[in-house]
Amino acid sequence: MTRILALACVVAGCVGDPPVFEESDASTPASDAGHDGEPSEDIGASSDGRHDAPGGDAGETGGSRCDPNAPFTEIEPIAELNAASDEEGARLTPDELTMYFTRRAGAGQPFQIYTAKRGSRAAPFGPATPILLLANASGAMLSPDGMTLYYSSDRGGSDPNAHLYMAKVPFSAATSVALAALNSAALDYSPYVSADDSELYFVSRRPSDVDDNIFSARREADDFVEPTAVGGVNSNFSERAPVVSADGLRLYVGSNRSNGANDFGIYVAARPSRTETYQEAVAVTELDTPSFEMPDWIAADDCTLYFRSDRPGGPGGRDLWRARRR
Repeated sequence: MTRILALACVVAGCVGDPPVFEESDASTPASDAGHDGEPSEDIGASSDGRHDAPGGDAGETGGSRCDPNAPFTEIEPIAELNAASDEEGARLTPDELTMYFTRRAGAGQPFQIYTAKRGSRAAPFGPATPILLLANASGAMLSPDGMTLYYSSDRGGSDPNAHLYMAKVPFSAATSVALAALNSAALDYSPYVSADDSELYFVSRRPSDVDDNIFSARREADDFVEPTAVGGVNSNFSERAPVVSADGLRLYVGSNRSNGANDFGIYVAARPSRTETYQEAVAVTELDTPSFEMPDWIAADDCTLYFRSDRPGGPGGRDLWRARRR
């Protein structure tokens, strides 16, 4: 069955109507200045390739589900969207037919959020269309119902730090409001909402922290409560770009804990249940190269991970990549 979300756009020149969703093969369980993994100042597994961090399975979902501990074996660039500029922060709708991502012309240039669609999961994405949000917008994440777009922006004002915002349909600067309950006096960016819309993960460089860390906030009624640092994931280095699995049992992050500076790689932390703390994150070794890597989005069936990298094989800068496992 297809669930259609339609709302007429009544603001002249607005972009960002809600997408049309088809049901996913795997059902959703019920219960970056800093932009999408990278501040604007540009701060810079086991031997067999499996990630044996403990964590339970989500159970039968009615569709083919991948072993979340299995390695990713098929890695390819999203060639139709990559350009000589930087592309990052790919987030997809549940049916995997619409992507939101961030693009900028080069280092020091402003960020902007784009969207692209495709007719099927096997098809390439069509042309990218910009969404006119607040200045220097990045890291867009659509809510499960398709009616809210979370992102970060520094608004181009006197405050050099990016903060978290949300826009309601039709997505535009005029419908954007700050997430006051989550923002701090420091850097707040890279929002990622859980599949059941009950929790928002993001990155913050709160005044008490020297490096970027992962925070999360639970939703109560129509608002989020005071955020807390995510236990078991943060280190003495920087953790960015949180990506949580649909069952809430695995959290992918980008971290420079291995070599420091701007050498970021992809890590995953697991937990036995959503009420427990994540255990120590382990490297996703098959995606690790001497280049920069950060996670962007994980499919509900755990089979496909989108990530960003400046590795060879793209047109230049940071590009969008896709990794699959069976």
